[in-house]
Amino acid sequence: MFTLRFDMRAPVGGAPATDLYAAAIDMCEWAETRGAALAVLSEHHGAHDGHLPVPLTLASAIAARTRTLAILLAAVPIALWDPVRLAEEISVLDLISGGRVSYAFGVGHRREEYEHFGTGNVAELRVDGGPYRFSYPTRRSTTCAAGDCCSLHPLCGGVAPEVAWLYLERSAIAAARAHDK
Repeated sequence: MFTLRFDMRAPVGGAPATDLYAAAIDMCEWAETRGAALAVLSEHHGAHDGHLPVPLTLASAIAARTRTLAILLAAVPIALWDPVRLAEEISVLDLISGGRVSYAFGVGHRREEYEHFGTGNVAELRVDGGPYRFSYPTRRSTTCAAGDCCSLHPLCGGVAPEVAWLYLERSAIAAARAHDK
């Protein structure tokens, strides 16, 4: 077994990004037939080298061309996403992949990414104990907060909100300390 990792960086003068994306999908399809266990995709925004900004889209293409290959998105900077939109994207990708995608969530570590999205830090996400509630659905369900609804599907996993926020806050503190050094 082996693992593939893609960040999709395309340095100036290298292969065109269209070729790199097509090759990554082809490589995953081929590698699955040779025993690959996992494809890992990372996420960064505003990078001059073309670093993958939307791994969920690439993961969807990989999932559509493979049948058993697990896909890990590591790390998804949750502070840069609208939580409802992210949950919906994850829900649909979960259906496309048959539950083969897993996620490592972080808070990001580049100030430029926070500025790119106009957010200051992870504390802004948590309003009055957290504006969104996510659950472990056993059947399709809809979760609404502040007038926004998010449909979740049975394959979607999740972490209890009190646990998720605890880890998110710890990650935010660690990221801030590392950035200030």
